[in-house]
This record gives sequence, structure tokens and C-alpha cells, in this order.
Amino acid sequence: MVENDFILSIFANRLNWLAMGGSAGLKINGDDGLSNFKRGWSTETRQSYFCGRIFDQVTYAEIVRVKAIPTTSYFPAYRRGEFE
Repeated sequence: MVENDFILSIFANRLNWLAMGGSAGLKINGDDGLSNFKRGWSTETRQSYFCGRIFDQVTYAEIVRVKAIPTTSYFPAYRRGEFE
């Protein structure tokens, strides 16, 4: 995992912890292969959150308009229904 080594070396003296992603899927299952693999090089587990902010309002509005997304509280709106 050369990429992980590089990322960790860049941030080693700048962060207290770094979220490198979790397991695949929507259900919490600590026994899947990816969870086991990541547990092998992780020192702890923490809850992480995706950014809930729109930085480019114009582009976001255009995506929603083009996809004809109705008003929704789901974020991001253009991903609504993706996991159903």
C-alpha cells in the first residue's frame, strides 16, 4: 500500500488521527474482509462523517436541475435512492 504509506508520511506530524475510510456497504459488520484488513493497521476506530456542505452552489444546482431531482432533505440530493 504505497499510497497509504505516502499519505501517512505527509500527515504524520500534522494530525492526531486520519480517517482513511471504513468498510464497504451500509450495514455495520466488523467481520467482513475489509474491516479485518483495516483493523490490522489501525490503532483505533472512530465515527466519521462526510462533509455536509455544498462548496460549489452553481454546479450543485445544475446537477439537481439536469437530473430533475424534486425537493428533498436527502444529501446530496442527486444521490437519493442510490442504495435502495
